[in-house]
Amino acid sequence: MLGVEKTLALYSDYSINDLRASLDQDGTQMITRISGILTAVQVKTSRSGSVFAQVTIEDLTSSASVMVFGKLYTEKSAILFKDNIVSLKVRAENRDDSPRITALDVVSPKIKTIENDIVQLNLEGALARPEGIAKLKEILKKHPGTTEVFLHMPHSSQTYRIGAEFKINVDDAAGELLTTFGGNVFRSAIPSGGVSEQS
Repeated sequence: MLGVEKTLALYSDYSINDLRASLDQDGTQMITRISGILTAVQVKTSRSGSVFAQVTIEDLTSSASVMVFGKLYTEKSAILFKDNIVSLKVRAENRDDSPRITALDVVSPKIKTIENDIVQLNLEGALARPEGIAKLKEILKKHPGTTEVFLHMPHSSQTYRIGAEFKINVDDAAGELLTTFGGNVFRSAIPSGGVSEQS
């Protein structure tokens, strides 16, 4: 887990310890995000015949048991395996003085497409504003490397390759990009329509 804790923190609203403390304090139902490594995955079948999983997720503070039911398990079973790092959107509540945590969504955080050695950034939100572009160039220049950077426009499905002077070291730049522009800034694949040049 060491070495990825900063990235996982950006995909989490609470550490597992803090989530437990919040439930102990007010006991109300809450929807939030936790991230960590899956240390156990038990696949089970209900009396009605539906398949679900009980997983144990562990971060640097503690571990928790999370139920992944029905359609969600079917959709996400490919990434629900031991030792995989995941981010879970969960509903958490206290039942009978013990926490009950149910997954609402599961994602496997990805920063870049290693196969093509590129990084794609979604040109939306704060990044789509002029001051966002200026900040982006500032960050990229601070972390020079060999990985090409692309800007993707989600609404038009166009992708632009920015200049060679903005190639980056992903490991160095990822944390600052996530902190500045949010967890949705990274996109995992180049669209089949190709790319255009952008200076």
